[in-house]
Amino acid sequence: MSSECLVNLEQVTIAYDGRVVLEKVCLKVSAGETIGLWGPNGAGKTTLLKAVAGLVDISRGRRVLFGREFSWKTGNWLRRQIGYVPQLVEVEAQVPVLAGEVVMMGRWGRLGIFRSPGQEDFKAVRQAVKQLEIEDLLETPFGQLSGGQRTRVLLARALAQEARLLLLDEVFSWLDTEMKTRMFSFWKEVVQKKSLTAVVVSHEPELLRSLCTRLIRVEDGQLREGTEEKNAGTDRL
Repeated sequence: MSSECLVNLEQVTIAYDGRVVLEKVCLKVSAGETIGLWGPNGAGKTTLLKAVAGLVDISRGRRVLFGREFSWKTGNWLRRQIGYVPQLVEVEAQVPVLAGEVVMMGRWGRLGIFRSPGQEDFKAVRQAVKQLEIEDLLETPFGQLSGGQRTRVLLARALAQEARLLLLDEVFSWLDTEMKTRMFSFWKEVVQKKSLTAVVVSHEPELLRSLCTRLIRVEDGQLREGTEEKNAGTDRL
């Protein structure tokens, strides 16, 4: 595993409308790690992901991503390194955006505003589509997809982006048992085999244990690292 530190949060505090959600948290993620975040609803798991993605402001502390301090000058470059898959995306069914177009959005950061996709972009999209087994969804409006299908499309978008860091918020929640099994195979063949770096949120610590190199519990605005069986087995969500 590489010793390169991709994420370094130092004493980070985040507050919404005067309410502290995360207080003086520290988190380091090295290249090749898969970090699992679990804990009760409202504990700050999604906020922590958004902090890493540069999608929320921090009240205090220091946020360094890929060796660069996050700021308005570095924000756009840093976000291109990160593939963020949110927990739920609400889209009106009649919105005329096809699933295949959503996957291609993962290439926009590399293309810029005035360039059209080239051979390399289409190749990256085809590979991501194949890995997530969504070939039959590409011509379907994104708003007409089920929750599980949307999650797979958004994950394909992140892979097509060739992001260095994947941030995945409850990506397994919308999948049925069969699709979860297939996603486990995908995880071993793509994420683990290629040593991709990921931070994964789930309400299922047992699931995280099978996928991740480290588990961190988020509770009361704090991070508590641990993978012990007693934590997952007795401290239910």
